[in-house]
Amino acid sequence: GDLTQYGTDAELQAYKNYIGTYSPNVPVYAISGNHDCRVANIANRISTYTNQPLYYSVEQDDDVFIMLGIVNEAEGSLFAAGELQWFYETLEANRNKRCFVFMHIRPKDGCGNALGLYTNHLWGGTERTVFESLLNHYPNVILFHGHSHTKLYMQEYDETANYGKDFAGHSVHIPSATLPTYSSNGERVYDDNGSEG
Repeated sequence: GDLTQYGTDAELQAYKNYIGTYSPNVPVYAISGNHDCRVANIANRISTYTNQPLYYSVEQDDDVFIMLGIVNEAEGSLFAAGELQWFYETLEANRNKRCFVFMHIRPKDGCGNALGLYTNHLWGGTERTVFESLLNHYPNVILFHGHSHTKLYMQEYDETANYGKDFAGHSVHIPSATLPTYSSNGERVYDDNGSEG
């Protein structure tokens, strides 16, 4: 997620050009993040630039990789209509397989927020209740998320910075490819040149 800064077509085209240049023969599975939703209709535009729909799954051997994009940067309205129903149906159909779920926004109270430095959670309402209920119902899920930009080494200061057994399965924070953050004194600091992608 967050393939762009402002979600413009020009930025999405730059992303598409970059992938075409540097990964022409290796598949890249993209999803939208909150920055990509800053221009309307990301659900309709994302496939033009990534060759994938807003949400989808990919199977490899007996493992299922579930990709959840978001359509809005407003708390409580992250998912497209029907997306959580599709998520449930995909989990149910694969309840005896490992399911690796990828989404940009980290669960509000889960791992990935070292020392509580990040406050832009965006989770709320019924969709939060439904999403967390699904994670608690399916122990075969490993959830991967980003959004907080927290550097990997913050695990030294907060044992939940990058990993948590937050639900029935596992929750893993992925450090940011751009503008990772850290703290040396309790205040959030951005590292402009410290990509941990």
